[in-house]
Amino acid sequence: MNIISAFSLIIFTFVSCTKDKSTKINTLTKATNFEVNIKHFYSTEGENLNWIIRKDSLKIKYNCDFEGCNDTLLFSSTIDTTTANLYFKKIIKIPLNDLKGNHDNILMQDGLKENIIIKNTYDAEIKISVHGKQFQEIDKLYKLTDSLILHDTKFKISPRK
Repeated sequence: MNIISAFSLIIFTFVSCTKDKSTKINTLTKATNFEVNIKHFYSTEGENLNWIIRKDSLKIKYNCDFEGCNDTLLFSSTIDTTTANLYFKKIIKIPLNDLKGNHDNILMQDGLKENIIIKNTYDAEIKISVHGKQFQEIDKLYKLTDSLILHDTKFKISPRK
């Protein structure tokens, strides 16, 4: 191997290692700031449940579209660092970024309307809106959240059993 080839190999190895380390640091930085917001609007009943999951807390809020109905905090809890890191590591394995956008079954007038916003987890913020359709990726998100974050509450996310 000549000196130029050896030097090129060293530079390539250095750049590759540096790139891998910066990706891992970026991922850990995102883990400290992630937010998952899952909003279910039950249009037939006019009720709205909203789960807000952050690296250190869980809040579940209720609202409705009736006169005099206000945003009400149903449940609030802290999330320990170990659980938050595990949740983050598992959530990024679910390809939710493939579902960005609006998925509406135009034949449905009522029923469950799901809105999911995920911040600081994938490369860009993800907004998913679903009405009258089912996706296994979303089911995985709900089951993960129910088992890891919501296991001590009666407010499970998944409407599907």
